[in-house]
Amino acid sequence: LRQYGALQRKDVPEALTARIGELDQAAATKAGGDAKGKGKDGAATTTLLARLTSKFDAARKYSIDKMRLGFVESVFSQAEATAMLMLGSMPWFWDMSVNLAGKWFGKAEDEYIVSLVFLGINMVIENVVHLPFSLWAVFVVEQRHGFNKQSLKDFFLDKIKAILLSAILGGPMTFAVLYVIKAGGQNFFLYLYLFVLAFQL
Repeated sequence: LRQYGALQRKDVPEALTARIGELDQAAATKAGGDAKGKGKDGAATTTLLARLTSKFDAARKYSIDKMRLGFVESVFSQAEATAMLMLGSMPWFWDMSVNLAGKWFGKAEDEYIVSLVFLGINMVIENVVHLPFSLWAVFVVEQRHGFNKQSLKDFFLDKIKAILLSAILGGPMTFAVLYVIKAGGQNFFLYLYLFVLAFQL
């Protein structure tokens, strides 16, 4: 909210203007020109301050639009998480995952398989529920400011690729995490921390 308030300012902050002016002066001196946009041969050049000033308002409006969408999505996500917690949906999804693991793989008692089904269901639901926000971000916010290069087809292809990549990386990772938790005993959290750290690196 504080940052959103700061973005309502339509003028470039004086401290920033002064600092960039110093950088322009230093660059011009080094190049043998001057800070007013003249090179050493007298030809016009574009200073950093001029570039900043010309793009400042557009960047400010882009940030405001992104932040407004972020506010709405944050409130929605909090409401969604609270509702799922209060309604006991996670245990229900787990029971459904047990049934599906038994039906699809014949492994209703296998905690590893059930966990994968459970995470897969949640990933699909999360992507579907938050799809309107993703579409708005790309085809309204990015489009409005001239940054969108995607077609609707490319957007959905990228979504599918992201889900497949998550499954390819997330499947083995889930198996490994559950194994470390089960095999680690009382100090499982330490082994899990080291494993995740190594994986991230």
